[in-house]
Amino acid sequence: MNDPLGELILKIVGNIFLIILVIRALGHYSKKEWGELIGHLVVSVILVGFIYFTSQTLGILKGIWTMVAAWFS
Repeated sequence: MNDPLGELILKIVGNIFLIILVIRALGHYSKKEWGELIGHLVVSVILVGFIYFTSQTLGILKGIWTMVAAWFS
Protein backbone atom coordinates (compact mmCIF):
# COMPACT_ATOMS: atom_id res chain seq x y z
CA MET A 1 0.00 0.00 0.00
CA ASN A 2 1.74 3.17 -1.19
CA ASP A 3 -1.15 5.51 -0.53
CA PRO A 4 -0.20 7.69 2.48
CA LEU A 5 -3.80 8.71 3.13
CA GLY A 6 -4.94 5.08 3.06
CA GLU A 7 -2.17 4.10 5.47
CA LEU A 8 -3.13 6.93 7.82
CA ILE A 9 -6.79 5.91 7.78
CA LEU A 10 -5.84 2.26 8.35
CA LYS A 11 -3.69 3.19 11.35
CA ILE A 12 -6.36 5.45 12.89
CA VAL A 13 -9.17 2.91 12.48
CA GLY A 14 -6.90 0.07 13.57
CA ASN A 15 -5.85 1.92 16.71
CA ILE A 16 -9.51 2.53 17.56
CA PHE A 17 -10.17 -1.21 17.25
CA LEU A 18 -7.11 -1.94 19.41
CA ILE A 19 -8.36 0.41 22.11
CA ILE A 20 -11.75 -1.32 22.06
CA LEU A 21 -10.08 -4.75 22.28
CA VAL A 22 -7.90 -3.64 25.21
CA ILE A 23 -10.93 -2.33 27.11
CA ARG A 24 -12.83 -5.56 26.47
CA ALA A 25 -9.77 -7.65 27.43
CA LEU A 26 -9.49 -5.77 30.73
CA GLY A 27 -13.14 -6.54 31.40
CA HIS A 28 -12.56 -10.24 30.71
CA TYR A 29 -9.48 -10.17 32.94
CA SER A 30 -11.42 -8.62 35.81
CA LYS A 31 -14.14 -11.28 35.47
CA LYS A 32 -11.49 -14.04 35.17
CA GLU A 33 -12.83 -15.14 31.79
CA TRP A 34 -9.52 -16.55 30.59
CA GLY A 35 -10.73 -18.02 27.30
CA GLU A 36 -12.23 -14.73 26.16
CA LEU A 37 -9.10 -12.87 27.27
CA ILE A 38 -6.84 -15.16 25.24
CA GLY A 39 -9.14 -14.79 22.24
CA HIS A 40 -8.93 -11.01 22.44
CA LEU A 41 -5.15 -11.16 22.72
CA VAL A 42 -4.88 -13.36 19.63
CA VAL A 43 -7.14 -11.04 17.63
CA SER A 44 -5.11 -8.05 18.85
CA VAL A 45 -1.83 -9.59 17.67
CA ILE A 46 -3.31 -10.29 14.23
CA LEU A 47 -4.76 -6.78 14.05
CA VAL A 48 -1.41 -5.21 14.98
CA GLY A 49 0.18 -7.24 12.20
CA PHE A 50 -2.26 -5.85 9.65
CA ILE A 51 -2.02 -2.28 10.95
CA TYR A 52 1.73 -1.83 11.33
CA PHE A 53 3.25 -4.62 9.21
CA THR A 54 0.80 -4.87 6.32
CA SER A 55 3.09 -6.20 3.58
CA GLN A 56 4.87 -8.68 5.88
CA THR A 57 1.57 -9.99 7.25
CA LEU A 58 0.16 -10.42 3.76
CA GLY A 59 3.37 -12.22 2.75
CA ILE A 60 2.99 -14.63 5.67
CA LEU A 61 -0.66 -15.29 4.84
CA LYS A 62 0.19 -15.85 1.16
CA GLY A 63 2.87 -18.33 2.20
CA ILE A 64 0.45 -20.18 4.47
CA TRP A 65 -2.15 -20.25 1.70
CA THR A 66 0.41 -21.59 -0.77
CA MET A 67 1.41 -24.38 1.63
CA VAL A 68 -2.23 -25.32 2.30
CA ALA A 69 -3.11 -25.25 -1.40
CA ALA A 70 -0.08 -27.42 -2.24
CA TRP A 71 -1.02 -29.86 0.50
CA PHE A 72 -4.56 -30.33 -0.85
CA SER A 73 -3.58 -30.59 -4.52
